[in-house]
Amino acid sequence: PDLLLLAQEYLEQRGKYQVVTATSYEEAFSLLKSYFPSCLICDINSPVLSSYRFLKTLREHPKYRLIPFLLMSDSGDFPGLIRGLNLGADGYLKKPFLPQMLLQEIQVAVRQAAALPTSVLLEVLGKDSARLTTTEKKVVY
Repeated sequence: PDLLLLAQEYLEQRGKYQVVTATSYEEAFSLLKSYFPSCLICDINSPVLSSYRFLKTLREHPKYRLIPFLLMSDSGDFPGLIRGLNLGADGYLKKPFLPQMLLQEIQVAVRQAAALPTSVLLEVLGKDSARLTTTEKKVVY
């Protein structure tokens, strides 16, 4: 909790981010209904939030699958970090870390996500023209 509060304070003051926190899997998904975050950060070692389950569910959900996702872990948990990266995490931070590194990792993840093509995956021209979007996975006429 102390790390969470320190990170929140730093990101709000220095990074000019609005930080919303959740302490459980259910609370995190409930908050996603009200907020669409620029980035998500999850501690692998959280006793109440299954980071892997949360990440896997996000990556399978059309609306949330492109949100940058960063993992935090104790410095020796390389198997956990590798598992998270294999599930689709965009990066990781080893604890302890400097607040400046947290801000830098967030900025990189957000910048990389912004460079992804998100609007049009396939465009069909002609009489029955349509677009298939990558974010909603539906055809738009």
